[in-house]
Amino acid sequence: MDKIQHEIESYDKFQGFIFSHSAYKEYENLSSKLLINLKSEYSNKIILSNTIIGSYIDNHTISDLLNYVDIIIYMEYKSIFNICKHQLEIETPTDVNINKFIALCWSNITCSMRFDGCVY
Repeated sequence: MDKIQHEIESYDKFQGFIFSHSAYKEYENLSSKLLINLKSEYSNKIILSNTIIGSYIDNHTISDLLNYVDIIIYMEYKSIFNICKHQLEIETPTDVNINKFIALCWSNITCSMRFDGCVY
């Protein structure tokens, strides 16, 4: 948290966090703890979450997201895999393919937050 606070202090107009994470079993606790800490330390800042979910997601994780995040954008891993395979015609999508697709989606979603003016 000290490193995060140090980074925030270097900005003139810090407005909030974009939190991109996976809600798979082994990562759920880390994500939840970080979200709780961010919301308690910076309650007046917006937290936007891009959450990659699997077929299994713990109710505790959903509860934490609803309680500590202002905006949640879910992306389901299997659906992304199927888009890569069937729509983008990648015979066997790898994690690299899936991550590139997620990054492209996320870049398009946040474009208007990062640049002034109308984006077409």
